[in-house]
Amino acid sequence: MGLPLSKYVWFDGKFVTLDKANVPITTHAIHYGTSVFEGIRAYWNGKNLHVFRLDDHIKRFRRSGQFYNISLNFSDKIISDAVIGICEKNKIKQSCYIRPFYFIG
Repeated sequence: MGLPLSKYVWFDGKFVTLDKANVPITTHAIHYGTSVFEGIRAYWNGKNLHVFRLDDHIKRFRRSGQFYNISLNFSDKIISDAVIGICEKNKIKQSCYIRPFYFIG
């Protein structure tokens, strides 16, 4: 059983449909696993979606890239807005798992 995919993703600083978020086969991350990810939970209470400790997750997300010496080219505010925005754009009305990642292109 596969996971349901969202219609929209945040890719290279923009909200795009999933089919537009393409990565070239020559991307370094595909060959060598040079990527950074974070796992974020969001909980639906029947009325609102609450993203758990988003600021802490974003800080750890940014620090993780330091191990590869790669920098995240977006501010913490932009990343935070993107996480919240993608949940809103996809009209998430249930608890979910959010998995932002970045990689060397």
